[in-house]
Amino acid sequence: MLGIAFTHNGDDLFRLNYQPKLSRLKNTLRVWASRDLTPIGRNIIVKTFGLSQLVYLFLVLPKPPKTFIKELDCTIFDFIWGGNPDKVKRSAIINPVSSGGLKVTHISSFINSLKCTWIQRYCTDLNGPWKTFFHISLKKYGYDFLFKCNCKPNDVKNIRNTFVREIAQSWCNISYVSPKDNYGSQILWNNSDIRMNGEVIF
Repeated sequence: MLGIAFTHNGDDLFRLNYQPKLSRLKNTLRVWASRDLTPIGRNIIVKTFGLSQLVYLFLVLPKPPKTFIKELDCTIFDFIWGGNPDKVKRSAIINPVSSGGLKVTHISSFINSLKCTWIQRYCTDLNGPWKTFFHISLKKYGYDFLFKCNCKPNDVKNIRNTFVREIAQSWCNISYVSPKDNYGSQILWNNSDIRMNGEVIF
């Protein structure tokens, strides 16, 4: 369906969908590898012809394992530096150009941001029948109210539906802000820093 191979086995889901796309991405970058391009140019190639092949999978399938993300990272940085050792720390090169980086895509953050686009759909699509999955999974947390709260990923780990759980955890990864001194300005409910008997309150 829409280029996705479905199976009840999570390992097969990864093998049948992510692995072929990664191989195709590697082949694409291999075609460009011999070109005389700057790291900036190579980064553009990665985003335009490489990562674009994975966007749909990141959006609709469970997150790939860490081993996949590590392999993808290595493939990207190896291409950017022309097969040579990294000349700049990866933690620096993902920064904006104005901060001395090349704005290379941070894969985990990229996946989180794609997952979070479902939240906008959930909160604005009034008649979408697919929202039933969200309603059932998020009832305990106040439905879309959860996305107004200051919550850590670990506090939504018990959402049973894998798809909805990953979306909620992606949102928490991006939106959670550790309070410095003033708890009074925060929402009480689903707040990871305000607990009763070790549990968030709702």
